[in-house]
Amino acid sequence: AKAAAELREQEEKAARLAAVQEAARRSEREAAERTGAAEQAALREAEELAEALRRSEVDAEEAALARRVSRCEEAVSSESTGGAGSCSGVSIGWRRASARRPRAASRSGSAPSSA
Repeated sequence: AKAAAELREQEEKAARLAAVQEAARRSEREAAERTGAAEQAALREAEELAEALRRSEVDAEEAALARRVSRCEEAVSSESTGGAGSCSGVSIGWRRASARRPRAASRSGSAPSSA
């Protein structure tokens, strides 16, 4: 009888140990899932920030080219000779910058009008 009681006690300990081990494995899986989700969110945020930076750099370049084109148009219209001087290559640069991304309909008015 004593041996049977010890055997039951050993089986109960084994069952408790198995339950604790399963709980630990479940906790590890959940932690790994949370870590993976956090890493994915961080990667998405980094990609979004990189894209926003790229767009702002393109916007800044487009704005600088637009100002240069505007200055050149003013200079050309005010000169009686009609020479472009330092404005050569501006229209080519503008086309290159504009070709980097399609123009959105909501951004109308940011590009200089062609005269």
